[in-house]
Amino acid sequence: VSISSIEDTTTESDETFSIMLTQSNSDDIPAQIVDGNANVTITDDDSDLLIANFNFDYETKFSDLGINIDASFSVSSASSTWIYGDYTGLFGFSDLSNFTISSEDLSDNLFSNANKTIEEGEVAIIKNNDETSIDIKNKGIYQIDVIFDGPPNDDVLIGDISGRTFSKRIKPPYQKSKDDRIIIPFMIVELNRDDKKIKITNGNGNNLRSFNLSLIPPDSETSKEFEKFNNRNPYISAHLGVRTDVGARLSQFDSPKKVDTTECKKYSFYAPISSFSLPYTENNNVNYLAGLHEIAIRSEPTDTRQIPRVVIKAIEIEGPYINEWPSKEYSTIFIESQNQDESNYAKHIIKRFAERAYRRPLTINEESLLFDVWKSEYKTSKNFKSSLKSSFLVVLTSPQFLFITEQSKTPQPELLSTYELAAKLSFFLWNSGPDEKLKSYKDMNNFIASLSNEVDRMINNKQFDRFINEFVYQWLDLEKFDLVNINHSKYPKLTLETKRELRKEPSNFIKYLIRSNLKLSNIINSDFIIVNDVVSGYYGLGNLTESGYDFKPIKHNTAHLGGILTQSAILSGLSDGNHSNPIKRGAWFAKKIIADPPKPPPPNVPELSESTKSLTIKEQLELHRNQKGCSECHKKIDPWGIPFEEYNAGGLLKNKKIDSSSRLKDGNTVQNFSDFKKHLLDNYLDDIAFSYLKNLTTYAIGRTLEFNEIAYLKSEGIKKLAPQGYPLKDCIKFIIKSPIFLEK
Repeated sequence: VSISSIEDTTTESDETFSIMLTQSNSDDIPAQIVDGNANVTITDDDSDLLIANFNFDYETKFSDLGINIDASFSVSSASSTWIYGDYTGLFGFSDLSNFTISSEDLSDNLFSNANKTIEEGEVAIIKNNDETSIDIKNKGIYQIDVIFDGPPNDDVLIGDISGRTFSKRIKPPYQKSKDDRIIIPFMIVELNRDDKKIKITNGNGNNLRSFNLSLIPPDSETSKEFEKFNNRNPYISAHLGVRTDVGARLSQFDSPKKVDTTECKKYSFYAPISSFSLPYTENNNVNYLAGLHEIAIRSEPTDTRQIPRVVIKAIEIEGPYINEWPSKEYSTIFIESQNQDESNYAKHIIKRFAERAYRRPLTINEESLLFDVWKSEYKTSKNFKSSLKSSFLVVLTSPQFLFITEQSKTPQPELLSTYELAAKLSFFLWNSGPDEKLKSYKDMNNFIASLSNEVDRMINNKQFDRFINEFVYQWLDLEKFDLVNINHSKYPKLTLETKRELRKEPSNFIKYLIRSNLKLSNIINSDFIIVNDVVSGYYGLGNLTESGYDFKPIKHNTAHLGGILTQSAILSGLSDGNHSNPIKRGAWFAKKIIADPPKPPPPNVPELSESTKSLTIKEQLELHRNQKGCSECHKKIDPWGIPFEEYNAGGLLKNKKIDSSSRLKDGNTVQNFSDFKKHLLDNYLDDIAFSYLKNLTTYAIGRTLEFNEIAYLKSEGIKKLAPQGYPLKDCIKFIIKSPIFLEK
């Protein structure tokens, strides 16, 4: 190798050289051009020996092996020997403007990492599938960047670090260096002294050149973000299905589990096998796996943020699963008893079972009838348990079990009995039968006096979720979100998993308002939202949450979020999956939020002509309102629906300016959705409260309301709840303590 040019830019004792090296041609080393810069400091230490610290950055190609090395040389004019790092070579040396390196002194090792240990901050030359030794002196967070001479050969970059395998999907456009090489930031990874080997691969390795290992300062933003990543808990889910000719058809069972430790730990998922298809295989099917059960364990991403990886040690499948015997269900029926006689024991079991099912004490006739069923069956079969099943069957098919029955003595309104109130209360707030605490009340006056405490207890119970999920689903028509066919090419973020979590947002929001007893105004506008990582990520607020799948309140600090009117599950469900729909949204608002539903549309309403497609939605609605038979209904729909036009069919704010101004039925004009919400709170809060109370009461008593009951909600509800701002838990207590609920 010869230096073809030197440029002296500094003093005699501190010189910088720009050099061009030409690699000589031989059988082993093809002729190639080498570019680089050299910084040389020459020091005279009062001796005949000149010492040069030679820091040399250069790039070259040796065969098909890429190289980019920071090299340090020392030069002795006495011996004409140059020493490069761990490598020593004899160099022909004449003066600083011309020297040569004989080709036989350049072994392959000089241009590879086979015997070279790379430290942080160094650039390592790589071959596909070759390992590189690394020397990590300090445990810390490192960045690995991979350099290519040209476009990557494959869209997946794979790195193996001491047995840990990482992969990244890469796609253009790529970042390029000054010398037109492609630089791909591969990963941020924590390394320690135990990490000794790195292997980088990409397809067949064409154009793969080198990687750079850089220590990231602990106080940098990248380190802080990595720390958040490191503290993030991954979730795992279990899926079971039957393999088909074209692959697996898997269904998730149970709920995802949080992996909250780095130690090996068992996580259990439960599901009845009857929930899944039976395995079935066909003889002579070339796909011999088709028809067999498959199980999958998935690391569930909560949003686009990366999560720590999960290592699975083993999977155990157990069934039928019985945690203990006798099981809790068995022991609940076949209780321990002092009765040694089978007849008395059967009577005891039947009576206890029927009283739980009927939610009250049995009458003498009921007890006798059920026992006679057992006696008749037992006389024939001589099977104690089988005979009991016959009595149970009578109980579970009777109206006393299937309906919430209320026994009245006169046509006039009467106060519920303690058993009836316990059942009505538990089915309202728990969607299940009363517990022992509710059934323990024997005096009605005492029960009524304790209602406030009992409601608090029941709302704080886990079973309250049953009420929330069912009531909110019915009240807000969330079925529409379940059924809407989303255009996934237009709204790719609205995946099946994301829809599943968005679907939970309204319920969790209302539950939070009730348990916190917050004011009704939060339904229209709130400075917080209740989200998990999936939902917050969908709203573009992923950096504000670290709660995984758990729903938590966060401040959204935006004008377009807050309340139920801006929740994506509602807005998307009130669309056609492709475009927003102000008519659907307006009709829903009128019916569900202010209890002023429009009349059903008349039959045979003509569609607008194709020529109107170029008009704005407001102009199209104006034409539609002018059609015969459409005006009256649309006057009650369109003004409410137009402000919702700021949101697309995915339930997110549109990324363009929209004219959402609307003249409302009260004659006032709102300019945008924020203005619309403010107008509702200033002028329609009592209407919104009545709508909430009406839907809540209808759900509580399981029937439509009578005229006098509607009047009671309007008059007494405003009188007792409006001064406090209609706190949502107090609204529930108001209904439960009202004659609508307490009387039959």
